[in-house]
Amino acid sequence: MTTFVTCGSAIKLLLAPSYEAGEYFLHTEGSSFNNRNSGGMIVTMSDKRDSPLSLWIIREAHGRPQCFPGEAISCGETVRLTNLEKQKNLHSSEKFFSAISGRQEVFLFGENGEGNEGDDWIVVCNSVISTDERTASNYWQRNGEALPNNRIRLRHKNTNSFLTASREFMYGRSTPRIEGHLEVSAFQTNDIDSRYEFVVAAGIYFSKV
Repeated sequence: MTTFVTCGSAIKLLLAPSYEAGEYFLHTEGSSFNNRNSGGMIVTMSDKRDSPLSLWIIREAHGRPQCFPGEAISCGETVRLTNLEKQKNLHSSEKFFSAISGRQEVFLFGENGEGNEGDDWIVVCNSVISTDERTASNYWQRNGEALPNNRIRLRHKNTNSFLTASREFMYGRSTPRIEGHLEVSAFQTNDIDSRYEFVVAAGIYFSKV
């Protein structure tokens, strides 16, 4: 049975430091800050395990030919993550700053799954990527502690900032709809830190016939 993350699959991304507890999933409630920041739908890390608002479809990069459903996603590949319910893409821009940390804002963007280059994220695997051969170690792998590339980072292609979240930046009572959620932002760093690592904890996977 394949252990790869594949094109067209709908996945739930878990913040790696909370892997054992299963606490925080990449999520949106569909709300926004109105006139603050970008005005886009807020992306958070939520502890709602069964919410469809935490499902993200893996797609080809903006402007690229449609990827083949079931095709394994390579380490270093550029992808879009489209929220299944809202049909908007995980997006970032250095023009806007996140509400709590003041880092680069991450929000939902586009209509019917189509936006712009700010929707593109590069899959950065833990292992060194070989340019000469395509082996199992060159692909994004889903949950399982023994797998070399089950923990990945997502680097925003336009700004080279990494997707991140931390308990240090948690929404409070002033934002009741997302109280207890973690802020999601993007940040430029050379550190290899678990705050920038994510695990595919569950999903609906396509596989090649």
